[in-house]
Amino acid sequence: MLEEDRLYIASLFALDALRAKWGTAISEYRRQKLETVADSGAKNLGLLVEYLTLEALSAAKPGFFPPCRIETGAHGKPELSDCPGLHFSLSHDGDYAAVLLSTAPVGLDLVRKRPVRTGLADRIATAREREELRSATDGDDAVLKLWARKESVQKWSGLGFTLPMRSIETSGKAFYEESFANCFLCAYSDRPLRIRRWFIGGME
Repeated sequence: MLEEDRLYIASLFALDALRAKWGTAISEYRRQKLETVADSGAKNLGLLVEYLTLEALSAAKPGFFPPCRIETGAHGKPELSDCPGLHFSLSHDGDYAAVLLSTAPVGLDLVRKRPVRTGLADRIATAREREELRSATDGDDAVLKLWARKESVQKWSGLGFTLPMRSIETSGKAFYEESFANCFLCAYSDRPLRIRRWFIGGME
């Protein structure tokens, strides 16, 4: 049983070393997803997040032998079918990927900092959140942080994008948040998170 929530983050700089370690021992879930991806950069991110999952499971589960078995729920949330009592969430964007492993349902989102589309805040924010955004001093970053909070709740719930972002009130909820490089990361659970994190690939 995990005594903490384990967060693994890696950059693409770590991909070659992780590939050398884990090789082709990837899940059928990931293999099917990679078959639908044409862009080589997106494929590499998919592999990176799969290898991070293997890193997390091998450390948390004595005797673990890859590949892992991943099945999806009714709304597409990936679940570790051969690891009872363990929950995970994964995300990737830009040059980074992250995996969160826990004994409770969790949601994780990683977003690359970038300009946001006009009107995005109005499409995703509640009335209270729009008031908070109007007083924010970090502009586009504040909108991206709000997006990450809401997507982490969607992933935690298992409902994904069938749960409209504007129906999620993030004010008053407790999130784990951090920024690194050009990214913002957010995690959510309905109980306090006790994060222990590992960086792989020379990120700090």
